[in-house]
Amino acid sequence: MKIIYINGQCDFSAIDMEESGELKSLTKALVTANVLTNGVVNEIESSDESTVKLLEFGEVDKEFIKFIRDEIIDYDLSKQSDFYLLEEILPLEELNNE
Repeated sequence: MKIIYINGQCDFSAIDMEESGELKSLTKALVTANVLTNGVVNEIESSDESTVKLLEFGEVDKEFIKFIRDEIIDYDLSKQSDFYLLEEILPLEELNNE
């Protein structure tokens, strides 16, 4: 499972990035750089100097992810730092075209 993790510098970094479309463009750039460098590049900086990371884990049950989001993650903190499944940002068809 691959995720995109945002660690923001501003109070609304994660939300602002998602709403502006910057998250999708940074994710595309990050995935491309990661492939071209054989996994060496896994971090990029956004326009507000937030860190955006591509992280890979073993298989994780999607119900577990839902539980983490619904029951454990604090909503106010997730406005600044959050994670997304890679396919939530880039559908599989777009990933295959990268």
